Amino acid sequence: MSYPGESIRDPTGYSFPVISNTDPRVPLLNLSTVCTRMDSLQQFLSESVNNNTLIRKDQMDMVSSEISSAIHQTIVNAAALLSCSSSSSQPRYASAGG
Repeated sequence: MSYPGESIRDPTGYSFPVISNTDPRVPLLNLSTVCTRMDSLQQFLSESVNNNTLIRKDQMDMVSSEISSAIHQTIVNAAALLSCSSSSSQPRYASAGG
């Protein structure tokens, strides 16, 4: 069962916002987490290049997985933000006789 503001965790540690959610804080927090993870990944890759260190296969798999996950999370959370903004900008109609 879903409640407003609720999110669902997946194994990568990200929260999937419930699309009916009208609170933009969950997708914004998730996008912030994506940014932090990508910053860490960039630092790892920069250190590898600067030190002329080869990346092992398991490390390359991790890099690929993180990038794929970041792309997916960006799309999901951007859609959730659009959903929040469109539901909050819907015109409100007065009831008949009111």
